[in-house]
Amino acid sequence: MSPEVVVDPSGVIREVTRPGNGITFPRVGSEVTAHYVGFLKMTGKTFDSSRATGKKPIHFRIGEDQVIKGCEIGVLQMSLGERALLTIPSALAYGEAGGGGGIVPPNADLIFDVELLEIEGRSLSAIKRYEEEVRKWASGKLSSFDSDDKFRAKRLKEHGSREAYATFLEAKVAEKLATVPPPKAKQQPEQAARVAETAALGVSEGVGHSVDRGRTAANVGAGGVVRCAHGCVAHAHPWPWHASRRGQDRAVRQLTRMS
Repeated sequence: MSPEVVVDPSGVIREVTRPGNGITFPRVGSEVTAHYVGFLKMTGKTFDSSRATGKKPIHFRIGEDQVIKGCEIGVLQMSLGERALLTIPSALAYGEAGGGGGIVPPNADLIFDVELLEIEGRSLSAIKRYEEEVRKWASGKLSSFDSDDKFRAKRLKEHGSREAYATFLEAKVAEKLATVPPPKAKQQPEQAARVAETAALGVSEGVGHSVDRGRTAANVGAGGVVRCAHGCVAHAHPWPWHASRRGQDRAVRQLTRMS
């Protein structure tokens, strides 16, 4: 069976090498986690990879200029768990300027091998558990329809029949699975105290860690090291996934969540 190939009107080509769940897709504003390997289309040379030794998957929020535009367009079309090759024209990558001190030459088309690991912090296995919860909710509603006269009368007035109500519930299940809620964060009392303390000092805070604003953008842009106020070290992802200085600044905030 030949792989699915989709050509976006923008010029981005997506070749699916492993299908995802086909239900759960990111949208503008979603935070996603992905593995990637970047190649120059003309030569096949790898210029960046999150799969290299010592590297980790990248986290970014779609629509916030944290990665090149072509990657956002491609990832928006991928469902959770999918792996695909994204062919990106230079205009949606680094254009005439190129990037990385000549590593990506001017007007270079790129190919990214991308695996969508998480959407809003939820992996494929977590979504399966979430789907079980949602389907249990729908099943409970149908049970109430069958056992509760008052409940059934109200739903019949709204939907006309049991079959129509079951169809309505199935649509709600699909809607809930398509819109992934972020996992609930549990903050320990001592962590909350650290957040309050660092906030009082005017330091950027994220999940119990803070980053000195004076040591950020330059290090992130160079794939350097940022140390938080508690002494932890967070390694920034290399420059190719960050399209602009604004993207680099946002990456600093992202690092506080990753550390």
